[in-house]
Amino acid sequence: MKRLIVSLIILISGCSSSRNLIESQFNYKGHFKEYQSFGFVNPKSMNVNGLNVYDNSVIQSMIYKRFTAMGYTYDADTPDILITFRYFPEGTSLVTMQQRSLNTWINSANKDDDQYLLRRVINNNGTLSVYFIDRASSNIIFQGFYKDYRKDNNSDHQIISSISQLLDKYQVTTY
Repeated sequence: MKRLIVSLIILISGCSSSRNLIESQFNYKGHFKEYQSFGFVNPKSMNVNGLNVYDNSVIQSMIYKRFTAMGYTYDADTPDILITFRYFPEGTSLVTMQQRSLNTWINSANKDDDQYLLRRVINNNGTLSVYFIDRASSNIIFQGFYKDYRKDNNSDHQIISSISQLLDKYQVTTY
């Protein structure tokens, strides 16, 4: 019994010390319930965001599948949400906001009372960032950051897992 308790304590303390690699924030001016379609800023064939063509294709495919599963329609010409992503191999220094979850905020009656704290997050390793832009206003409405992302040793599984974890922070469906 003592071994079980000691093992449980070690397991819990090991889990609690792990860093949160996913950061996200959203813009209070976003019209999240009104968005119905999405599209991409960068074509799959371009290598302008720090990722190779194959990684771009895998990431766009993941985002496409997730957004269509949430009820969004793909529109390459006039989407409501433009999606882009970028890899920063040298790391980043980010100013983020400590906010409620996006779904909690959307379903809240007291949206005007929200206060948030700004904080600086310094990441010396690679960062994968995903941005959702309101096409009509050109405002970034959602940003997701995967810290300590290393492109050099990422397999398909790691890329898919990273993007999936980022997209878990944006759970707004069109239903």
